Amino acid sequence: QLVELMGGRIWLESEIGVGSKFIFEIELDSKEDKRTYNMFSDKRVLIVDDNQSWHEILSNTLEMFDMQVQHAYDAREALEKISLAPVKYDLILMDWNMPEIDGIQASREIQGLCSTCNKKDICDNVTSPMIIMVSSFRHETLVKSARDAGIDLFLQKPINPSLLNDILSDLFLDKNSLHNYVEDTQKSLKDDIKLLAGSKILLVEDNGTNQEIILGLLENSGIDIGIANNGKEGVEKFIKDDYELILMDIQMPIMDGYEATKLIREIDSTIPIVALTANAMKEDIQRTQKAGMNEHLNKPIDVEKLYATLIKYVTKKITKPLKSVEVEMLDKFEIPEFVNIDSKIGLKHLLDNKKLYLKILNDFKDNYKDLSPVGLIPCGKLEAMDEDEFKRTIHTIKGLSANIGAIKLNKVSQKLDTTQSKEFYSEFYKELDSLLQELSFKLYTKNKSTNNFDKNEISKELRDKLFAELKVAVNTKQVKKCKPIIERLDTYILNKEDKTLFEDIKILIKKYKFKDAIELMEKV
Repeated sequence: QLVELMGGRIWLESEIGVGSKFIFEIELDSKEDKRTYNMFSDKRVLIVDDNQSWHEILSNTLEMFDMQVQHAYDAREALEKISLAPVKYDLILMDWNMPEIDGIQASREIQGLCSTCNKKDICDNVTSPMIIMVSSFRHETLVKSARDAGIDLFLQKPINPSLLNDILSDLFLDKNSLHNYVEDTQKSLKDDIKLLAGSKILLVEDNGTNQEIILGLLENSGIDIGIANNGKEGVEKFIKDDYELILMDIQMPIMDGYEATKLIREIDSTIPIVALTANAMKEDIQRTQKAGMNEHLNKPIDVEKLYATLIKYVTKKITKPLKSVEVEMLDKFEIPEFVNIDSKIGLKHLLDNKKLYLKILNDFKDNYKDLSPVGLIPCGKLEAMDEDEFKRTIHTIKGLSANIGAIKLNKVSQKLDTTQSKEFYSEFYKELDSLLQELSFKLYTKNKSTNNFDKNEISKELRDKLFAELKVAVNTKQVKKCKPIIERLDTYILNKEDKTLFEDIKILIKKYKFKDAIELMEKV
């Protein structure tokens, strides 16, 4: 019908045992001002991105334009290549969100590097290369920051090759035309992710807080997410059920992500497996690829890359996003002023979801409150851990501290994660203790000031009805069935006994311990 509406014709040619051809013809206008691709053969371009797949995609396109392409997988490598280059780069395609140094900061450093270059006799690095910022998301604040940093153009992934050809032509020939492309490339991944509604993916992750983060970021996507708490559970769930993609943590007890991937690949060589890890070194990425994983996402999880990865590998189920009930009045959640945390960083990782951010902070406080030394006891729990448990604990704290914006704790966690040296224990305990004390005081004060303020009295009939509904939901062993009932019960004032049971049940559900939750429901 579409072909006929466009004034064309469509037909089928088929031969038994040979195959079929589906053919259509339509009449299209020729493109005006068509440019040839080989006009860029003298141009040198540097792709700066920590994602291997984007390197391959952009490299294929740029090489089709006959450009000279080189690669850097983080900002530091890019700065090194630029400083050592005997001939300047004409263009840098810079990813925005990268570990340690983001694309905007890297662009500033590149401009500073070029402005102080003393190699004028052998290169033209005194003039900064043109920089195009590339991102899967388009935030107005991000675009403004890019402009303030002197970046020539901001583009949104995915990039159409024909559009890129036009942009390159105008970039090198007529910069006045550049602004026309900015609006054309706008696309919301938040809308696109909803086209995957009804898809089924498996999250293999041992840390409950990291599970909460992924679930929170995909809360309104309509994607059905299965949970496994270690690699062994992940393999078992994969065998029992049909999934379209697996998000695989690397460092887990019982069975790590590498071993789990190996076993899954023996069964299925095609299902996309995406590594989740706080290790962002080039060799770590190469190891995940060698293990059979398709992609690598760094912790803290960059939401735009998470969405882009899912959209890349999971088949869209619908053509138009379904209307979903978004979380309303998120601004009613107030974030305290912290000393040990940069809440702007934490909120950025969670799409400014204040409710989820406060929950993650509370989880961090509860999960690690017993880790540091207490009173006169000189040693904490780190000293008592075996090597594997120590590595998992520090690795997890490294990722979570980055996620919530605890910069000082994250830095010392990185040192411990790299060296495992006891010389950093004292600094680690100091930063952890300062953070936990602040969270305990400020979150308690905030909770106390708002506790029961917006809650209503509950009748016996409604109380019985909601707990009965929760019991049914718990028996389904699906968090998404339990969540709306839990949220509704949370709006009422419960008696002391009910409140204690309800809080215990919520914790069990959050940890996916449905068997224990079912047993506890019998006491209600």
